[in-house]
Amino acid sequence: MCDKGTRIIIGWDPNVVNVMVVALTDQVMHCLLRTVQNDKRMFASFVYASNSYIKRRKLWSDLCMHKGFVGNHPWTILGDFNASLFVDESTSGSSRMTIAMREFKECLDEIQVTDLNYSGINFTWNQSPLENHGMLKKIDRVLVNEAFLTEYPNAYTIFQPYRISDHSPAVLKVPSIVSTRPKMFRFSNYIAENEKFRDCVADVWKEQIEGHVMYTIVRRLRLLKKPLRKLMWQKGNLHNNVIRLRDKLDNLQLQLDANPSSEEIRDAEIKTLKEYNDAIWDEERFLKQKSKVEWLQVGDSNSKYFHKVVKAKANRCRINAVTNNEGILVEGAAVPEVFIQHYSSFLGTSANGSPSHVDTGLFTSKLPQQMALDMVRPVTDAEIKEAMFGIGDDKA
Repeated sequence: MCDKGTRIIIGWDPNVVNVMVVALTDQVMHCLLRTVQNDKRMFASFVYASNSYIKRRKLWSDLCMHKGFVGNHPWTILGDFNASLFVDESTSGSSRMTIAMREFKECLDEIQVTDLNYSGINFTWNQSPLENHGMLKKIDRVLVNEAFLTEYPNAYTIFQPYRISDHSPAVLKVPSIVSTRPKMFRFSNYIAENEKFRDCVADVWKEQIEGHVMYTIVRRLRLLKKPLRKLMWQKGNLHNNVIRLRDKLDNLQLQLDANPSSEEIRDAEIKTLKEYNDAIWDEERFLKQKSKVEWLQVGDSNSKYFHKVVKAKANRCRINAVTNNEGILVEGAAVPEVFIQHYSSFLGTSANGSPSHVDTGLFTSKLPQQMALDMVRPVTDAEIKEAMFGIGDDKA
């Protein structure tokens, strides 16, 4: 497809994956990937964008058109886009959005893709120094849509050192084995509205537990986990419950339209409507708390938007790979152990922290005596209650 030699080459192991080329231009190859082992499928678009932002407009238009073909299936777009997305992705150049950056961003907003969680090199392209002035820039990316994050929540990218090349190799990793360790208990605010919530807490708080006051509180909170989990799952899966009740309500309203004089159908419709309103209210509160969209104070039942925010946040807030003290890249389940070893090396070790000589000129500002004493006075129960009850309802 190119008038100046080969621009994009794709190779694969046929024992692992099957590849079908769907469409191609001189700037992108759209493929359908299918794993041999479990027949999982994803669309992948391999990009090598033109150096000219005018010629790249054809690429942006092609990606927007291909989105309609992909639909709601997992889709990743990866390669050299020859354009930055943000002004801080270059060590030199304009401090404002250029036409190329704006058009790139408009394309990504249109096709609804975002950067996959990545580690390693940040500036993926380097320009050879010219008169002692080189430049670093991020123009290589691995982008994914919402369906990809749903299907492959543990996927991530590593941008490796470029060595003798001017581009950093991007390795997209899609772990096939998902850890099955139990999920951490998280209190969901919506269960506090449950009519059985107070009784549930009261029953646990009546337990006689011997020990220090703080120990008894923590012990009771731990004992609450099991009954609260049961309360959360009392009506089944929160999201499936909304779908089930919505379908049931649609069916009853169709029956009522066909037979408006039926009191039995009308009573069932009123009951189901109340259950449906309760279910969507619970789902909205759950998703609002999970996504932490604090500026949406009242919400609008826009659960699809909240789902996107939750998935995007989970994608950003993961550490899939880290370099240890020996400079070795560690990935997957071994990552937490690197952090433990790092902090264990200096936390909890004995060291003399009191300085032998204090420079009296070091601290130029000091609190007045009365304010200093006020900082160490006993804290009253009223102050503790005011602080605890002052925490927002949507806070963890």
